[in-house]
Amino acid sequence: MKLFGRFFLSLMCITLFSAHYSSANALVSTDKLAADVSALNLGFGNYVIGSVLTQEQIAQAQKTPISASYPGTYKFADNDIFIVVDSESNRVLATYMEQKEVQQMQLRHAIASLMDQFGEPTTIAHERLIYWAYGKNGKFSEESLQAAKKTGKIDILATVKFSSNNEVMFQAQSSENQTSTTYTLISSPPLLEQFAKKP
Repeated sequence: MKLFGRFFLSLMCITLFSAHYSSANALVSTDKLAADVSALNLGFGNYVIGSVLTQEQIAQAQKTPISASYPGTYKFADNDIFIVVDSESNRVLATYMEQKEVQQMQLRHAIASLMDQFGEPTTIAHERLIYWAYGKNGKFSEESLQAAKKTGKIDILATVKFSSNNEVMFQAQSSENQTSTTYTLISSPPLLEQFAKKP
């Protein structure tokens, strides 16, 4: 399934992009790291990254599996939410949503809904990407992230990334009939890195 391949490649790219967090994180056990990630309470619906699926969620996974999956994971859908899970631990590695043919009004509402859930974004890039970055103590502001980058120590535990194939901000009136494909991904770069290193 091409979409899943692009999805997991995106996860790995985010992991590499965010791999500036301090080397101390590499020494943290997966369980401790997952607990810290889970404590941020980031996800869609009741699917929180870093947390272990409940029995009810496992039953849902068995009802709506998606066959294409990265080795060591399984993937399923719950309505419009897609969940990627570590097969060994039943721990949520990522959740994402994809929407196609999104009208401009719907796009604005989607962004407003994300800001209601996650607050002001850490950064907006190229008018097509909205990005929230979280450390152990909560969300980074753009200023705190830039300051941390200068020190070379960025303890990014989790990210929320909303992207669109069209500009998401400051739309011109003439583009009201334009539709977009949007993609929202919630994941933990260090947790994904530890998963990728598993034998």
